[in-house]
Amino acid sequence: MKLVINGTEKLKEYAAWALGSLAASSIESKVAAAGGVEPLVKLARSGTAVSKEYAAWALASLAEETQAKVAIVAAGGVGPLVDLVRDGTEKQREFAALALANLAANSVENRVDIAAAGGVEVLVELASGGTATQMECAAWALGNLEVKNIRS
Repeated sequence: MKLVINGTEKLKEYAAWALGSLAASSIESKVAAAGGVEPLVKLARSGTAVSKEYAAWALASLAEETQAKVAIVAAGGVGPLVDLVRDGTEKQREFAALALANLAANSVENRVDIAAAGGVEVLVELASGGTATQMECAAWALGNLEVKNIRS
């Protein structure tokens, strides 16, 4: 985690990618338990373009697991993810929408937080005008948000 926090910009990018790889390999709870979520949220908020992309990918993978979902929201991760859906690069938008979809699944509290952060509007916009993969991720997120009729 030290590299994600204190490394050079290039080392932060590599560290974010490594955490994403670990999260994608089904050890999400270990990454979350080791303190990996807060540095990833920080990178998603204010890293380089590459580190934002990798951080969004890692957060999307982590958000498949309940413990990590709680950690992401507690670390303030919803706002940066909504911002990436709105203003990010092609891949940032895709991964951030996927992260929001995963966060919204099976969590009414997270749905409320996403809606309050303006997530519904940016996901609707992405679903109606992004790439095919972005539209699919945004539609999935909107479906998860709509499960309990959470609206902004």
